[in-house]
Amino acid sequence: MNEYRYTTCAFCDETKGETLIKTSDHFLDREGAFQVLRCKGCGLVRTRNLPQPDDLDSWYRDHYGAFHETKEDTPAPSPKKKNPVKELLKKLGLSALLSLLRVNYNKYAVASVPPEGKILEVGCGTGNIILPLKEMGADVVGVEPGPSLVEQAKQSGLEVYCTPFENFSWDGKKFDQILFSFTLEHIENPKKALEQAHSLLQPDGKLHILCPNFKSIERHLFGGNWFCWHLPYHKYFFSEGTLTQLLNTTGFKVLQKKTDFRMDAVIQSFRISWHHIIRRQKPGFPTNPHFFLMMFSAIFFLPFKFLGMGNLLHIVATPKSSNNNNS
Repeated sequence: MNEYRYTTCAFCDETKGETLIKTSDHFLDREGAFQVLRCKGCGLVRTRNLPQPDDLDSWYRDHYGAFHETKEDTPAPSPKKKNPVKELLKKLGLSALLSLLRVNYNKYAVASVPPEGKILEVGCGTGNIILPLKEMGADVVGVEPGPSLVEQAKQSGLEVYCTPFENFSWDGKKFDQILFSFTLEHIENPKKALEQAHSLLQPDGKLHILCPNFKSIERHLFGGNWFCWHLPYHKYFFSEGTLTQLLNTTGFKVLQKKTDFRMDAVIQSFRISWHHIIRRQKPGFPTNPHFFLMMFSAIFFLPFKFLGMGNLLHIVATPKSSNNNNS
């Protein structure tokens, strides 16, 4: 691997901070230890050392899930023997509850954004979010830096531009809504990205941000085995406080903020922890039925979302010049 480059805080330009963890992505076969620190100046948490740009691109192409999720890769369902545990759960009426706990990133994002007006998604991938919004009547545009993902999105009839968001130029009508769905944490300068979003929004437009919550109970409990460290892809880690501070500085007023729980992410943290206990080569969970673990996780973790400690952070903001105070 090429020599690392070291970051400065996008918010206050500070270089120093408190080291929180030094690790790599638990699901990759590439070596590399990445240092996460809390900024000495403003408290924003970031990844301190990153691969060189070309090398980081190869990390995404070789390993990042979105680059390998094509329609052709989806196998046709094959007939399986009935699982007695699943059958029992159906009889008990719990299977519907379990399906609700298996939160899908894309479905959650689609449900979070009203399908109204002109919508821009930053880091749209293959268009799994904006395509349903388009089908519901919205006028959608996407920005995505991955050429292969853009090609797949265009094959679905979507208007998608292949460029980093910081370089995106738009001379059309400003957008009514802009969405960052688990993408702001991937951007090396989130302050500049939010300033760009501000310039592209209507005065009464809405900015939607979905991202991992750094102050989640899951992160506190699992520590270094937290699934959402996801290094070196995640470059910044936001809490309600630090993201609100960043939004205020870039010209936004927060209208709504809440946390929720994605149980699938909790299960991944359990898998990583188990991987370290039994020292397997790659993370995996030893028992096939995850239903009881899902139920246990729901009972234990869900109450924390009401304390702002869910693992999913959802913030809606609008330009400060707006007189619209409704979410």
